[in-house]
Amino acid sequence: MGINNTNVKDKHMHIIGARDVMLRNGVITNTWNEAHPRTAIGYSQDRKKVYLIVIDGRQNNYSVGATTGQIGSIMKALGAHTAVNLDGGGSSAMVVNGVTTNKPSDPGGTERTVANGVMVTTKK
Repeated sequence: MGINNTNVKDKHMHIIGARDVMLRNGVITNTWNEAHPRTAIGYSQDRKKVYLIVIDGRQNNYSVGATTGQIGSIMKALGAHTAVNLDGGGSSAMVVNGVTTNKPSDPGGTERTVANGVMVTTKK
């Protein structure tokens, strides 16, 4: 997302990496044409807002998923200026206050065990 190891400042506690940049400086840059379940993260131009989305897929009569170009368009419409595609498929799940808010694509709609994830909390 525009950060490399030579310009990381001490104020950054955590940094996330991703391969597919779908939206860079407000321009859709990746248009992989296969629809799949997807997870994406992005931020606004002023870097004050973070956008997280999960798109379900691989489920007949429910959702086929989205292409990276479609995710780029959605993120842009939400207000993101830059966004990346994270892991997808059965790894795509969003949990809010302990409740899964989407329908993961693994059999039975269950969450897949993953090595890492993105957690958002509020300051008290």
